[in-house]
Amino acid sequence: MLSFACLCNALLEAPLDYRISWEEVAEKYRSECICEIGISPAVALGFFGRGQYSSDPCIYCYIDCVNTKMNLLDSATAAINEHEYLRQIAGTTPPMVSKCRNQTEGEVPLGYRISWDGVVAKYVSECICEIGVSPALATDFFLKGEYSIDRCVYCYIKCLAIKMNLLNPANTGVNEYEYLRQIAGTTPSMVSKLNFLLLLMTNAYIIVLLCLASLSNALMEVPLDIRLSWDDVMKKYESECICQIGVSSAAAADFFLKAQYSVDRCIYCYVRCVAEKLNLLNPSNGELNVNEYLRQIAGTNLNMLTKCKNDTALLKDFCDVAYSMYSCIVTNTVVTV
Repeated sequence: MLSFACLCNALLEAPLDYRISWEEVAEKYRSECICEIGISPAVALGFFGRGQYSSDPCIYCYIDCVNTKMNLLDSATAAINEHEYLRQIAGTTPPMVSKCRNQTEGEVPLGYRISWDGVVAKYVSECICEIGVSPALATDFFLKGEYSIDRCVYCYIKCLAIKMNLLNPANTGVNEYEYLRQIAGTTPSMVSKLNFLLLLMTNAYIIVLLCLASLSNALMEVPLDIRLSWDDVMKKYESECICQIGVSSAAAADFFLKAQYSVDRCIYCYVRCVAEKLNLLNPSNGELNVNEYLRQIAGTNLNMLTKCKNDTALLKDFCDVAYSMYSCIVTNTVVTV
């Protein structure tokens, strides 16, 4: 997805003949990938021809599917195939493709990583203690330039960002000046635009996902009778939503019974699908129906739901809205065992 965003840095200004060509080469895999990913045909149809950029996670998976089938991306290693990009994608040049590949696959320069490690060092011990993240994961994390899907690491990054004044804990606003002042390798355009997907995803870790370490420790402490009720209410739409979203059956089965948390974007949309079918979420405008939550979802109360609904106010993606509501309910339903 990063390579596509980089190649199309000025998507709306891409010449029409390029966009027509992009759509033509991708067209043969459109139906297959729509079916495989579960993306809305209305979203996928003409996506490349319009030269759009999107923050819809289903689009990321759709692009990944098309790229893999066109041999632009190695499905096993995610390596970019420069030769195939140059052969199939109109408007590309060797320097452009190499630059974009480096942005997606290249190692962060050692000088930057040493600098990052130095500026966060004073808060490392404090945040390890505060978050409860494994010292083995946190130590030298920035020096190594690592990527992680560990939920505790997301909270660790958020903790550091707040203490360094990179992130406003009150409104989650990014402090552009402090990023430029403290974080080596950043530029005004990168920070102000959040560098499209790269920094958008970074901020997703420290803003949208909030503090997941405490949540993950408490998930299985939701009382069994409440979880059984959730499972009973949701079960009638399980198969339908698995089919509609294209989520893994293994990931979705008994998801509500186990009161699980997931970083799988398809699970977010699975929760949305179930919520819409239960009339908990309006599919037209993303409005949450508090009365239906109270009526159908065991363990909830008006104060809890009002707070949880307010926490979703800034979210635009309906999958994020539904999932945030779910995770907030889980957080507020756990009991100490």
